[in-house]
Amino acid sequence: MKGLCAVSCFVAKPPDLSHTDLGQNIPSDPTERVDKASSLLDNLGRSLRTVRHSADELANAGAILAEKGDRMADVANYIKEAKAHSAKMQANIADILRLIKDMKSASEAGVTLPACLLASAMPPVNTLARSQSNLKTPRSCSMPARARASFEDILDFL
Repeated sequence: MKGLCAVSCFVAKPPDLSHTDLGQNIPSDPTERVDKASSLLDNLGRSLRTVRHSADELANAGAILAEKGDRMADVANYIKEAKAHSAKMQANIADILRLIKDMKSASEAGVTLPACLLASAMPPVNTLARSQSNLKTPRSCSMPARARASFEDILDFL
């Protein structure tokens, strides 16, 4: 069957196709030919200018898209970098929160500090009363005396 189909395809007469004759409709007068040729050349020149202009626009658009693609790639890299840094920060923030909880629990239990830190964290003492009672024992950081301070007092001091 296949062989018969192929043979019948070659035997069938092809349809009549129109034939374009480029020499038809050419005027016999030389001045008319020149006018027609110049108008064809003008049309061709306008078409080529339009094509050139369109090609320039496409080239510029391609350059702009390439630049935007590069910028988008840079933005994507920055986003990846920011995600990596935020992941690192989460671990640091978890450690900081743990330390703050430890400090709060320590402040609730009471923390001993040197007297020199407590002196600067407490409200000022009346200088006259202090000068009369403590002339012989000046306050210094080397004093072994310790006292309790709250977490808020330490933060106020800092």
